[in-house]
Amino acid sequence: MFNCKVFVKTFVLVLFMAFGGYATGAAPETLTQQVNHNGGTLTLRMTKETVRGPQFNVKVQNASGAYGDYTAGEVRTYMGTVDEDPSALVAGVLSDNGQLKTKIYFDRGHTLFTEGAAVTGHRGSGIPAYSLPTMATLGAGRVGGDMYRFNIGIDVAYWFYNRHNDVGKCLEMVEFAACQLKAMYTQNALLMPALSLVVIRTSAEACPYEGVFGNTQLGVMKNQWNNDHYANLEGYEAAALGVGQLGGGVAWVGQLYPSDARYCFNGISGDGNFDILARHELGHLWGGLDNQAGRPEGSTIMCGNYYGRFSGPVLERIINNRNKYQNAHVNIGKYTNIQIPPYAALDVMAEGIREGNSWRFDVMANDHDANAEAMSIYNYDSSSNLGGTVTLSQGTGPDGRDELLYFAPIGKTGTDSFHYTIEDSSGSRATGVVVAKIVAGEKIHAYWPLDEMTGTTAQDIAYNANGTLNGGLDFANDSVTGKYDSALNFDGVDDYIALGTDPALSGTFGFSISAWVKTTASGVIIQQRDGSVGGYNGQYIVRVNSDGTAGFVVYNDGYQLNFASTQKVNDGNWHHIVAVRQGNDGYIYVDAGAPATDSGPVKSLNANLAVSIGVDIRDSVGYFDGVIDDVKIYNYPITAQRITDIYTGDIRSDLLSPKDGSAGVTKRILEWLHVPNADSYDVYLGTSYTAVANATPGSAEYQGNTNSTIYDASFILDGSTEYFWRIDPVNAGGALPGNVWDFTTDSTVEPYREVCHWTFDGTLADATGNGYDGTASKSPVYVAGVSGQALNADEITVEHVLAQQETWQEFTVTVWAKSDTHTQMPYAAVFNNNSDGNDFQIDCGEDTYRYYAYGLVDMAAISMNDWTMLTAACDADSVKLYTNGELVAQSSNRGVDFGRFAVGVNRGGTNFFDGAIDDLRIFNYARSAEEIATDYYAITGEAICLERPSMDIAGPNGKPDCKVDLHDFASFAAEWMDCGLSPQEVCPQ
Repeated sequence: MFNCKVFVKTFVLVLFMAFGGYATGAAPETLTQQVNHNGGTLTLRMTKETVRGPQFNVKVQNASGAYGDYTAGEVRTYMGTVDEDPSALVAGVLSDNGQLKTKIYFDRGHTLFTEGAAVTGHRGSGIPAYSLPTMATLGAGRVGGDMYRFNIGIDVAYWFYNRHNDVGKCLEMVEFAACQLKAMYTQNALLMPALSLVVIRTSAEACPYEGVFGNTQLGVMKNQWNNDHYANLEGYEAAALGVGQLGGGVAWVGQLYPSDARYCFNGISGDGNFDILARHELGHLWGGLDNQAGRPEGSTIMCGNYYGRFSGPVLERIINNRNKYQNAHVNIGKYTNIQIPPYAALDVMAEGIREGNSWRFDVMANDHDANAEAMSIYNYDSSSNLGGTVTLSQGTGPDGRDELLYFAPIGKTGTDSFHYTIEDSSGSRATGVVVAKIVAGEKIHAYWPLDEMTGTTAQDIAYNANGTLNGGLDFANDSVTGKYDSALNFDGVDDYIALGTDPALSGTFGFSISAWVKTTASGVIIQQRDGSVGGYNGQYIVRVNSDGTAGFVVYNDGYQLNFASTQKVNDGNWHHIVAVRQGNDGYIYVDAGAPATDSGPVKSLNANLAVSIGVDIRDSVGYFDGVIDDVKIYNYPITAQRITDIYTGDIRSDLLSPKDGSAGVTKRILEWLHVPNADSYDVYLGTSYTAVANATPGSAEYQGNTNSTIYDASFILDGSTEYFWRIDPVNAGGALPGNVWDFTTDSTVEPYREVCHWTFDGTLADATGNGYDGTASKSPVYVAGVSGQALNADEITVEHVLAQQETWQEFTVTVWAKSDTHTQMPYAAVFNNNSDGNDFQIDCGEDTYRYYAYGLVDMAAISMNDWTMLTAACDADSVKLYTNGELVAQSSNRGVDFGRFAVGVNRGGTNFFDGAIDDLRIFNYARSAEEIATDYYAITGEAICLERPSMDIAGPNGKPDCKVDLHDFASFAAEWMDCGLSPQEVCPQ
C-alpha cells in the first residue's frame, strides 16, 4: 500500500534576514524561507509573481464619497514550491515588516498558514470519505493546456478597512488574498485571476455598506458597481468581489461578464483574511454549486470549503462556463512563470463493476498541468479501500498512455476507492482518486415464491426485498394452487404487489426474469419503472400482451428491446416465461423452447425506479388478470440449460454465493435458497467432486444438518483451493440429493484458527505447533500462574518477530495479567503487536489496564490480588474489548498491522509491566462473545452472563443470577400472595 507523506529533510541555508524577517525595502525577485513544522523544516522557494492585471487601479473613497487614485507600491506577492514535498504550492506576500506570510497548499488541499518560520494555522487535514458523485466528473481533456486570465475587482467595505486603518495594509491584505485565489484557480482550472479595480472605502459615512447587513449587501454592491464603476472600466471585470461584515458569503451563480450580476460578497475567516470565503463565492460566479454532486471528494472548496481544491464535478461546470463566457477572459497561452503541481481529477465508474471483475481506468485522461507539461503515473495504491487490487497497465490507453487495471474484490459491494499519483516533467506531483461502484457478482437477485397463506407481505427469500400487496390482494383470500405450492390470483382490476427500489437493477449488465403464469387475459407480470417524470428511463417490462404473446421491453431515452414471443401464453394453462438481456441482445423463452430474439444499443437501467408485480404503475394500467407464481430476478443472463432445468423442476434451490465456478473467493459463508417443504438441509463440502457427489452423512465431506440456508465454512476453507459443495433438502420423506457446485478460494483465505498460544508453563514454545515460539530478552523466570505457571514479566521482553509485516483484518488477542503493584508506569504493556503501520497494545495507565491504538480505552482496574483476563477482538468494523469474559468497551481504532507478538513491554521497548503474564492466545478471527466467555470458564470455572433474562430477579443470595428458576418464582410469589378475608387470622400465615 502506498501512502502520501511529506518527506521532511533539514537544510542549512544562509538567509538575508533582519529581526526574523527579510530586510525592508525592495522586495527581492526570489527568496527562500524555512518553516518549522512537526519537528522538521519546510523549505519554501519563492518567486515574485504579480496579481495585478493590465487594468490594475486602486481607488480610495473619502468621507465626501469621492474616489481618489492611490499609487500602489512595488509588487510584493510571491508564489513557489516546497523542497521537501513536490506536491505543494505556496502563495504569499512579503509584508512591510519583512515577514513572509504564506499559505502552503499540499496534495489534495491540506493547507498550512505560515508567517516567517512559524506555522500559524492549518485547514483541511486528514483523508475524507470518498463517494460516488451524483453529477458527472471532469471530462477527458476538458481543461487543456492554455492559461486564461480573467480580471476581478475588489470592493473593500469600511468595516474591513477599519480593522487595519491603513490603505497600504488593506491593499496588502487584498493582494495576499488575490495571490491565494491565483494559486487555487491556476492549478485547478487554468484560470488566472488578475486584479483590476480595487476600491477601498475609508469613511463610514460614505460607505454604502454601513448599516446594511446580511445578504442585502450583495444587492447594494451590484448597484454600486453597475452605476459607479462599470463605465469607468468598460465592464472589463469578469467578476467583482466585496469584503465586509458578513458571516460567510453570498453570490449569484454562473454570472460572469457581461452579466450585470457578476458579483459576490463575503466576510472574513478566522485568520483575518477573506481568501477562503472568496474562493468559494467566486466559484459560484463560475457556476459551481454548494455541495455539488454530493461531496464526492469530501469538503472541497464548494462542498464545505476545508480542502483547498475543487472537486471534479465542480470543475466540469467551471470549464463549461469558461467556454460559455468567451469575453470574460483572455487566453495567455502556456504559463511558465511559476512551477505549479498538476491537478489529478476524480475518476468514476458509477455504472458498477461486478465483484471479482476488472476495469481499466484511463486515469490521466482528465488530469491536467498548469504549465502544460507532460505527465506520467508515478505511483498508485496496490490495494483499494475495500481490498481490490490495482496494477499498472502500460501503454494500453489512447496515444499509448498508461492506465490502471482494477480488480474488484469478491464478497464486498458498495463504493470502493483508491489513490494514484501523477508526476509532470519537472517532478511536481498530484494525487488523484478513483471511485467505483462495486455490485454483486452473478447470482439470483430476488425471489418471491408467493407461497404465503396469510397477510399482505410477499417474502423475498433471496435478499429480503419484501413486497406489499395492494388493491385488496391478500394471501388469505387470493392464494390458489400454484405451479409450485401456492400462487397469487390477480383480479385484473387493481391488484398488484409494490416491491420498492430494493430489487431494482442498475447499469448495462445482463439480467434475467423468470416467472410462471396462468391466464386467459393480459397484463404486466413484472416491471421496473415509476410514475415520476422520466420514470420510464431505465425501465424494463415483462408482460402478457393483448394478443396473448409474452413481451419484453428495455427503455432509456429510446428502446433497446421491444419485442414479443411467437408462442401465446393466454390459454389458461401454466407457462414458464423467461426474459433475458445479454449485452445488446434480448431473448424471450416460453416453456424452455427456442427463444424469440431482438437486439439494440444497450440501455442503462436505473436502480432508483421501483419494481412492481401485476401492474404498469406509471399509468395505473396493465393490471394482470390471472395467476402468478415463483417470480425470480437474476442479475446476470442465465443460460438456456438453466432455463430448461427450472422449467423441468430439476432446480428448485438456487445458490446465492459463492457463484458456481467462481474464483478468487474471499467470503467464507455458503448461502442457498430455501426449498419449499424442506425442513432442514444436509451440507456437504470437500475438495473432490466425486467424493462430494457420492457423499452420505457418514462421509468426511458431511458437515452436518442445519435449519438455516447459511453455512459458515470459516474453520474449513483454505487459500487457493478448489472446493465442491452440495446441499440436500431434507423432510419427512428423506433427503433429496442436490447439485454439486464448485468455487476456488483466494490466496489470502485461511481457516479460522488459533495462531499462537504461549502457556508459559516453563517454556516459551508455541503450543499450537505453528512455530511462533517466543524469544526472551533475558533468561525467563516462571511463577505461579492462573493455570500452571506464568511468566514473571519484570524487566523482560518475550517476542516473536514476524518475517514481514502482516495486515490482519480480523484477530483476537487474549492474555492474563496480574500486577505486582497497585500502580504501573503509564504505557507499561502486557502485549503489543509493534509494526511500522497501524498497531496496538494492551497496556496500563497508573491504575488501569487499557487498549491503546491511536486513542486510549480503559478496560479494567489493576489488581494485585487477582488475575485479569484481557481480550481484544477485532472485526471489520471495530475492536471489542472484554475483561474476564465480559464486554466492557469498544474502539473504532483497529490496530490491524502486526510486526510481532510481544509481552512484557510497550511497543517502544521502554516501559515494562511489573507483574506476571500468563496464557497468551492469538486467533486470526474475531471470536464471538460466547467463545470468549467459554475461554474464561475453561480457566476459572465461572460462567459469564451474556444476556440477562428479563424475569431474572433473584438467585440463591437474593441477587439476580442470570437464570430464571424457583428462586425467581419464589420472589414473584412473595409479591403476588395476598389475602382479603376477614378476620385476618383466617388468612394463611
